[in-house]
Amino acid sequence: MDQLPAFLDLRGRRVVVIGGGEVALRKVRMLQRAGARVCVVAPALHAELTDDAQQGRIEHRAAPFAALKEPKTMPLPK
Repeated sequence: MDQLPAFLDLRGRRVVVIGGGEVALRKVRMLQRAGARVCVVAPALHAELTDDAQQGRIEHRAAPFAALKEPKTMPLPK
């Protein structure tokens, strides 16, 4: 199966997107339409995501993503 259908109520929920390119842009737009509060973790952002971050529509953590051995070491976005 290539896709997993999921029906989630994301209104007001924090959602993290890893990466800041074209694919991330599509995912962020979908999540925004669903009402999610989006945090993007990426060293650089697509121009539209940069604008979103500057306008306060998304949170941007300008760092490469690294898998954490202990999840408590990286605080979740508020």
